[in-house]
Amino acid sequence: MNKIFSLTCAVTGIVILSACHHSNNDNSTIHQPTAQVNSPQPATTVPDPAHTAENSLDWNGTYQGVLPCADCPGIKTVLTLNLDKTYSLEETYLERQVKPFVAKGTFQFDKTNSSLIVLDGAADNRIFFIGEGFAEARALDGSAINGPLKAHYQLTKIN
Repeated sequence: MNKIFSLTCAVTGIVILSACHHSNNDNSTIHQPTAQVNSPQPATTVPDPAHTAENSLDWNGTYQGVLPCADCPGIKTVLTLNLDKTYSLEETYLERQVKPFVAKGTFQFDKTNSSLIVLDGAADNRIFFIGEGFAEARALDGSAINGPLKAHYQLTKIN
Protein backbone atom coordinates (compact mmCIF):
# COMPACT_ATOMS: atom_id res chain seq x y z
CA MET A 1 0.00 0.00 0.00
CA ASN A 2 2.86 2.30 0.74
CA LYS A 3 4.14 1.66 -2.80
CA ILE A 4 0.79 2.56 -4.33
CA PHE A 5 0.61 5.72 -2.25
CA SER A 6 4.11 6.74 -3.34
CA LEU A 7 3.32 6.02 -6.98
CA THR A 8 0.09 8.01 -6.78
CA CYS A 9 1.91 10.97 -5.20
CA ALA A 10 4.58 10.87 -7.90
CA VAL A 11 2.05 10.82 -10.74
CA THR A 12 0.03 13.60 -9.12
CA GLY A 13 3.17 15.70 -8.68
CA ILE A 14 4.10 15.25 -12.33
CA VAL A 15 0.61 16.25 -13.44
CA ILE A 16 0.64 19.32 -11.21
CA LEU A 17 4.10 20.40 -12.37
CA SER A 18 3.26 19.91 -16.02
CA ALA A 19 0.12 21.98 -15.58
CA CYS A 20 2.16 24.84 -14.10
CA HIS A 21 4.58 24.88 -17.01
CA HIS A 22 2.64 26.48 -19.84
CA SER A 23 4.29 26.29 -23.22
CA ASN A 24 2.94 28.23 -26.16
CA ASN A 25 4.64 27.43 -29.43
CA ASP A 26 2.14 29.43 -31.46
CA ASN A 27 4.11 32.56 -32.45
CA SER A 28 1.02 34.26 -33.78
CA THR A 29 -0.09 35.12 -30.27
CA ILE A 30 3.18 36.65 -29.14
CA HIS A 31 2.79 40.38 -28.84
CA GLN A 32 5.67 42.61 -29.79
CA PRO A 33 6.09 45.96 -28.09
CA THR A 34 4.59 48.73 -30.17
CA ALA A 35 6.54 51.63 -28.77
CA GLN A 36 7.88 53.78 -31.58
CA VAL A 37 11.55 54.63 -31.35
CA ASN A 38 12.49 57.98 -32.80
CA SER A 39 15.98 58.23 -34.23
CA PRO A 40 17.82 61.37 -33.26
CA GLN A 41 17.94 63.79 -36.16
CA PRO A 42 21.07 65.80 -36.85
CA ALA A 43 20.81 69.41 -35.88
CA THR A 44 20.06 71.61 -38.82
CA THR A 45 22.48 74.48 -38.83
CA VAL A 46 22.40 77.32 -41.25
CA PRO A 47 25.83 78.80 -41.92
CA ASP A 48 26.14 82.34 -40.73
CA PRO A 49 26.55 84.42 -43.89
CA ALA A 50 28.73 86.82 -41.91
CA HIS A 51 31.42 84.11 -41.59
CA THR A 52 33.29 83.77 -44.87
CA ALA A 53 36.76 82.62 -45.81
CA GLU A 54 37.63 86.28 -46.28
CA ASN A 55 36.85 87.27 -42.69
CA SER A 56 37.24 83.93 -40.88
CA LEU A 57 40.52 82.55 -42.24
CA ASP A 58 44.05 83.86 -42.03
CA TRP A 59 44.24 83.77 -45.84
CA ASN A 60 46.89 86.40 -46.52
CA GLY A 61 50.44 85.09 -46.87
CA THR A 62 52.57 82.92 -49.13
CA TYR A 63 51.60 79.46 -50.36
CA GLN A 64 53.93 77.14 -52.21
CA GLY A 65 54.05 73.67 -53.70
CA VAL A 66 54.66 71.73 -56.90
CA LEU A 67 51.63 71.42 -59.16
CA PRO A 68 51.33 68.60 -61.72
CA CYS A 69 52.67 69.15 -65.23
CA ALA A 70 51.82 67.10 -68.35
CA ASP A 71 55.32 67.13 -69.84
CA CYS A 72 57.68 67.90 -66.95
CA PRO A 73 58.22 66.73 -63.35
CA GLY A 74 56.07 69.57 -62.01
CA ILE A 75 55.53 73.30 -61.74
CA LYS A 76 56.99 74.93 -58.64
CA THR A 77 54.30 77.43 -57.68
CA VAL A 78 54.51 80.31 -55.22
CA LEU A 79 51.33 82.32 -54.62
CA THR A 80 51.40 85.38 -52.35
CA LEU A 81 48.10 86.93 -51.28
CA ASN A 82 48.15 90.39 -49.72
CA LEU A 83 45.56 92.03 -47.45
CA ASP A 84 44.90 94.71 -50.09
CA LYS A 85 43.76 91.87 -52.41
CA THR A 86 46.81 91.99 -54.62
CA TYR A 87 48.74 88.85 -55.46
CA SER A 88 51.95 87.57 -56.96
CA LEU A 89 52.01 84.20 -58.73
CA GLU A 90 55.36 82.69 -59.73
CA GLU A 91 55.47 79.40 -61.63
CA THR A 92 58.71 77.61 -62.52
CA TYR A 93 58.65 74.55 -64.77
CA LEU A 94 61.01 72.00 -63.25
CA GLU A 95 63.88 70.69 -65.40
CA ARG A 96 63.21 73.27 -68.09
CA GLN A 97 65.52 76.01 -69.22
CA VAL A 98 62.83 78.69 -69.27
CA LYS A 99 62.28 81.78 -67.17
CA PRO A 100 59.66 81.55 -64.45
CA PHE A 101 56.20 82.83 -65.32
CA VAL A 102 55.36 85.73 -62.98
CA ALA A 103 51.95 87.38 -62.76
CA LYS A 104 50.97 90.24 -60.47
CA GLY A 105 47.57 91.76 -60.09
CA THR A 106 44.42 91.73 -58.02
CA PHE A 107 42.05 89.02 -56.91
CA GLN A 108 38.57 88.84 -55.48
CA PHE A 109 36.62 86.38 -53.37
CA ASP A 110 33.98 84.62 -55.45
CA LYS A 111 30.48 85.95 -54.80
CA THR A 112 28.80 82.52 -54.93
CA ASN A 113 31.47 80.56 -53.03
CA SER A 114 33.37 82.71 -50.56
CA SER A 115 36.07 80.04 -50.15
CA LEU A 116 37.24 80.61 -53.72
CA ILE A 117 39.44 83.42 -54.96
CA VAL A 118 39.66 84.44 -58.60
CA LEU A 119 42.90 85.95 -59.85
CA ASP A 120 42.60 88.64 -62.52
CA GLY A 121 43.40 88.32 -66.22
CA ALA A 122 47.17 88.62 -65.65
CA ALA A 123 46.98 85.04 -64.28
CA ASP A 124 44.31 83.87 -66.73
CA ASN A 125 41.55 84.22 -64.11
CA ARG A 126 42.86 81.18 -62.25
CA ILE A 127 40.82 80.00 -59.28
CA PHE A 128 42.04 78.76 -55.90
CA PHE A 129 40.13 77.31 -52.96
CA ILE A 130 41.38 78.87 -49.72
CA GLY A 131 41.41 76.62 -46.65
CA GLU A 132 43.07 76.86 -43.26
CA GLY A 133 46.80 76.68 -44.08
CA PHE A 134 46.48 75.81 -47.77
CA ALA A 135 45.35 76.99 -51.20
CA GLU A 136 44.10 74.47 -53.74
CA ALA A 137 44.21 75.07 -57.50
CA ARG A 138 40.79 74.56 -59.07
CA ALA A 139 39.36 73.98 -62.52
CA LEU A 140 38.26 77.02 -64.54
CA ASP A 141 34.68 76.60 -63.28
CA GLY A 142 35.85 76.50 -59.65
CA SER A 143 35.23 72.77 -59.18
CA ALA A 144 37.77 70.55 -57.44
CA ILE A 145 40.23 68.70 -59.64
CA ASN A 146 39.68 65.00 -58.98
CA GLY A 147 41.72 61.95 -59.84
CA PRO A 148 44.90 60.29 -58.65
CA LEU A 149 46.83 63.59 -58.55
CA LYS A 150 44.18 65.49 -56.55
CA ALA A 151 46.45 65.94 -53.51
CA HIS A 152 49.15 67.49 -55.72
CA TYR A 153 47.02 70.55 -56.48
CA GLN A 154 47.45 71.94 -52.96
CA LEU A 155 49.86 74.68 -52.03
CA THR A 156 50.93 74.85 -48.39
CA LYS A 157 50.95 78.15 -46.54
CA ILE A 158 54.51 78.94 -45.45
CA ASN A 159 53.92 82.31 -43.74
